[in-house]
Amino acid sequence: MVADLSLGRRLRAFGRESGAPASFYRPLMRVISEKAQVRRRIVLWDALHSLFHYWHVIHKPFALVMYLFMLVHVVVASMTGYGWAW
Repeated sequence: MVADLSLGRRLRAFGRESGAPASFYRPLMRVISEKAQVRRRIVLWDALHSLFHYWHVIHKPFALVMYLFMLVHVVVASMTGYGWAW
């Protein structure tokens, strides 16, 4: 964000020094700002994607173990005569 402000200041200073009208460099500043925002979003998405990958690496084995425990629990409960509580 600080780099964006610095770039905006430099662009405005360039526009004033060159004598270009504001209508020339305002759209350019908007495009530069949008491009910087997209780059920040890409960096954030890459970090979240990596974090989500590690979450899956940890979560999937635990989920499979829990399903196995559930299956064993149901089989043992039905073999020992337990039924629905109704």
